[in-house]
Order: sequence, then C-alpha cells, then structure tokens
Amino acid sequence: MRLALLLAALGAIAGCAPAASPVSAPAAPATSAPAPSSAPTPEPPLELTLAIPAQSLSTFPILLGQETGIYSRRGINLSVVTMASNTAIAAVIAGSVDYATPAGSIMRAINQGAPLRVVAAVSDKSNHILVVDPGAVREGKDLAGKTIAVNEIGGNTQLEAQAALQRFGLDRDSANYVGILDNSQRLAALQAGAAQAAISNVPFNFVAEKMGLAVLVNFAEFYELPTGVLATADQKIAASPETVQRMVAATLEALRYVREQRGEAAQAIARQYDMPLDQATAAYDLSRDTWSATGRLSQAAYENSLDPADLPNALPLDRVVDHRFVDSATAATPPAGR
Repeated sequence: MRLALLLAALGAIAGCAPAASPVSAPAAPATSAPAPSSAPTPEPPLELTLAIPAQSLSTFPILLGQETGIYSRRGINLSVVTMASNTAIAAVIAGSVDYATPAGSIMRAINQGAPLRVVAAVSDKSNHILVVDPGAVREGKDLAGKTIAVNEIGGNTQLEAQAALQRFGLDRDSANYVGILDNSQRLAALQAGAAQAAISNVPFNFVAEKMGLAVLVNFAEFYELPTGVLATADQKIAASPETVQRMVAATLEALRYVREQRGEAAQAIARQYDMPLDQATAAYDLSRDTWSATGRLSQAAYENSLDPADLPNALPLDRVVDHRFVDSATAATPPAGR
C-alpha cells in the first residue's frame, strides 16, 4: 500500500510538472583538452537521459565528461535535463528517464518502496553554503525564527539547513523554510527580504558576495552528505545490466578526469557559470574533494541522507546501493586521484 501511494503521488507530480529543460554541456574550449586515459573500444550506441534537479557542481563531473567525450567514446549519447527531484524519480520508475541524481530524495524514496537503486556516488560531500543577509543574521543563533530558502522542502538542502541550526545550538525546526528551485531566485529572495538565509552552492558564493550577502556556513567543512548519485530503476538493472555497467564506467572515468585535470575543469566551470577564471579555479579547489574518489557511498553519508525522513526501519545500505557495477569498473582501473 505504501509503495502504491508513493507511486501514485510521484505520478501525479510528474503529470502536472512542466517539461524538463535540457542542460547543455559547457561549450568546448578553443584548444583541445587533454585526452582522458584508456579510451575504451567503441560499443553500440546508447541513447540515455539523465535528470538533475538544478545546475550545480554536484553533478559537474558528468557535464564535464559529456563535454570531453568520455560518454560518447563509450557509445553513450547522453542527454541531461533539469527536473524537480520527485518528478525525476517518477520518470525513472516510468522509464521515460534512464538515470537521476538527487541523492537524498532518491534514497528516501527507495526506503519508502520505490523500485530504484543507486549504482554510483558522484558527490559524497556537500558543496553547499549557507548565505545570509548580514543585516538580519549577524551570527548563527540569529537564524532562529528566520526564513531559510532551500531547493525544495524535504530535500537535501533542507536537511543541510537543519544541520546548520543544530551546529549553532538551535533546534532544527526553529526556522521557517521555503522551497525555491532556482539558485539565483533564492539569492534574489534574500535581496527582496522574502528570506533571511538561503542554501546556495559553489560557485554562487561569488555572486552572493557581490550582492552584499555573507557566507555563514560551508557545509563541506563538517557535514558528510551525498548531493549527487547515479540511480536507475530496478527493472533496468535486471533487464540490461551491461548498459548500466557502461554508464557507471563512464561516470567513474569522468570523476577521475575532473579530479585530475584541474586546469581543464576550472576552464569548464568558468564557461558554464560565465565567471572569471580565477574565481572558477577557486570554485574548483573548494569542490574537488566533494566529488567521489571511489564511486562508493559510505554508511555515514547514507545515514545522513535519511535523516529528514525519520524512518523507523531504514533499509541497510546494500538494499539501497548496488556497488557491483562500481566494483567491476574499478577492478582493472584505479580509483580517482585523491
């Protein structure tokens, strides 16, 4: 019954949601990038669609892999679209989207009966920041009673906001929350006074500072929380494990590439976010260690992702994450550089 209700609710959300927006990989540079190592033998082409909740460095390794041809060299024609988390989950279950990335929402949905599995971790630490209006919030305790703009109610960003409150000795529910999907609109809400704090992410910290806002919290410093994963339907794993293996192998190669190619990755960040190269390089340095070095999800990160659900009987990690594909892909290839 719980699974039926979940699928009905997700289906209703998917039915009334606007069409997904395609996401373009950053424009290719004028000079060629260093070729990723160990190019695989060409395989029959796959047309795959991956849904992300918003533009974020959490999923940047995938976009960089798309730009540098990592996926195409493995015979994957990858389309990336933006979609609200619940809509993306419903679409993966229905088969209209092949993969989705919103980590916390996916793992909580699996615990509620959604027929999905996480097959790789992309970002296993948070690259988010808590930005505040310095006129309204001078220190952490001032967050009590304030309105915090998050990506969506019940998602990872609300969990992070609650963790920030607890870090400052406040009750996790002592603030009000409003869901605003677009990052720039969350910052605009602070300027307009509709919120006094907002969860944002690198590299939007530079934009926020130019707007006169202040960064109060960098979550990467203290909070292990997956913000990007690769998840697909149980049915796809059962029916076509070889295509899942190809997608996971390509994603691990993209993770290795982004962690090892600092200069090229920083240039891509500069193009994607239309920012000066020095800021893009700083954003890369802040984000590099949030991208998974192994593709595997830790027990602590998994438990943190479930926190807002208050599940009495959470599934064990191996019922939510299928590490077989990562293990197979890394058997002959070392993990990403550390």
